[in-house]
Amino acid sequence: MNKKFIAEVLKLAPEFAVVNGYFYVEPVDHILCGFVCERPPSGAYIWKYAFPLYDRCKRLHLGFGDRLPLPDCFMEAKRGREKEVAAEFIRRIQPYRSEIASLACLDRFAAYIETEIGLENPIIRRGYAVTLIMLGRANEAMAELAALASLDAVKEDQEFSADITRLQSDLSIGIETARKTLGAWEQETKQRLALIPA
Repeated sequence: MNKKFIAEVLKLAPEFAVVNGYFYVEPVDHILCGFVCERPPSGAYIWKYAFPLYDRCKRLHLGFGDRLPLPDCFMEAKRGREKEVAAEFIRRIQPYRSEIASLACLDRFAAYIETEIGLENPIIRRGYAVTLIMLGRANEAMAELAALASLDAVKEDQEFSADITRLQSDLSIGIETARKTLGAWEQETKQRLALIPA
């Protein structure tokens, strides 16, 4: 997204902030929620997303997101008409704002993964497992981590595997130990994204 478009959106929706092109509403607690445009040359696909900041991730991604339903998901390219495109973006996201805002609640975010996203992708399943830890659901979290640890794709990724092993070890000590690790990861992520001062 170009800077002019972002500036126009922020004028129309001053409650928004932006990081790496992802619009979100402040203040942010544990989950970043909002909207983003994916920009192929022909136009822009609008996505709604949520992102767990307490999971260790190097960059924002749309694994916990989805394009808006048709016909709202696609806007044609209108070069040099950023004000008009920004107004259209705001109009299109309006019906989904309360739904997306609700995902800032840990319970609702866990239910959203269970019912709408699914657990086939290891990154999503890990996000679900760490959300269970945040919710204090230690036994369920341990089961999800064990399922993850058994996957070949996880075994092949040393860093991912080490994080799973760390959380399993923390949980064997107690839920608060695991939450403390997630709290440290959340601070790292917030600093990396400049959501809090470094």
